[in-house]
Amino acid sequence: KAIGIISGAKSTDTFVQTLNDEDEFKRFVATVALGQIGDRKASPALVEILHQSHSKILGHTYLDIVGESINSLGLIKDENVIEDLINLAMTGHYTDSVVKAIRNIGGSKGINLLIQLMKHEDDEIRILAIDLLSTLNLETSSPPMREASSEECIEAFIQSLEDTNHVVVNTAIHALGNVR
Repeated sequence: KAIGIISGAKSTDTFVQTLNDEDEFKRFVATVALGQIGDRKASPALVEILHQSHSKILGHTYLDIVGESINSLGLIKDENVIEDLINLAMTGHYTDSVVKAIRNIGGSKGINLLIQLMKHEDDEIRILAIDLLSTLNLETSSPPMREASSEECIEAFIQSLEDTNHVVVNTAIHALGNVR
């Protein structure tokens, strides 16, 4: 938490530069620090990490730099990163972390993107989009967002009942049962 007190352009720039350090531990600490600082200028550098694989075991410590970058992006609350987060979740990795980050970011952009992905030509992407949207809808704590998004989600889930893939249909049925 003390790192969050050290804010300003200079500290953000310093930690962003540290993301390129050869020392994995320094890079991990930089991802944590950038989330604590909360400066949106760090978002592009943290998004870059999503496209890399930087999880390592150092001694007895497991460093998940990608997971920590997702967490930091959620703390920064920059809606511009939602599409990148959803793209990562569509690979089947970090889905829980992505849902938490999108929930922290708030807004309707994540919901709208997932609804669009429910119409994707790839069955697996449609299934993942329904799952993510269902989880996001369940975990959304903001009543105005939940009320606004529930109607959109219900409509999208109902449309998915007409899908030709029975797994998509079953996933949509399950999602409808979970709508609050």
